[in-house]
Order: sequence, then structure tokens, then C-alpha cells
Amino acid sequence: MADFRVHAGTDGVFYLAGELDLVSADGLEREVLMFLAAQGDVVFDVTDLSFVDSTGIRSFLRVAREITPRCLILRRPQRHVAHVLEIVGVHSFGIRVELDPEE
Repeated sequence: MADFRVHAGTDGVFYLAGELDLVSADGLEREVLMFLAAQGDVVFDVTDLSFVDSTGIRSFLRVAREITPRCLILRRPQRHVAHVLEIVGVHSFGIRVELDPEE
């Protein structure tokens, strides 16, 4: 089983950690969709997300679609995760990726 964790911070940001894959993607959607009634953009801090596969990407896309016209922001992905997000072109689906300014 994949090691994946998500929790809602007191700052309104969802903090994701571990591996987001086939095993854990549905859990992300269930956890996050309960809290999406709030206004404004939705922020996932993915600093501690070490892996994401196509199923994880699909979860991001589903959340982004659910919150339209608001934006899903993926904050501070690790370099290899950012590369996957770039290859997939998540920006074309209304998802904004905010890179760590130190990278």
C-alpha cells in the first residue's frame, strides 16, 4: 500500500505527502471534496509529495473541474513531480503550479 497522507491545515491549505497513485488517489478526492464549499482558490501544498502517477493527475483534474471557476494551485512540487505536471500540461486544465522560488 502506498504511503500517502493529506490533511487540511488551519491556513486552508491541503498538505499532501508521500506517493499519490492508483491506491491513494480516491482517498485524496474523498478527503478534499468534503471541504470544497469554501470560497476562493484551492491550494495543495505538494512539497512532500514524492511521486504522482496518471491516477494522481486524474484526481487533480477532477478536483479542478469540481471547483471551476476557482483555480486549483499546486504549490512547491519537487523537481521530478513538477516535470511530470509540465509534461502532462496541467496548466491547460486550469491548474496552476507554483514552483519553489529557490529552485
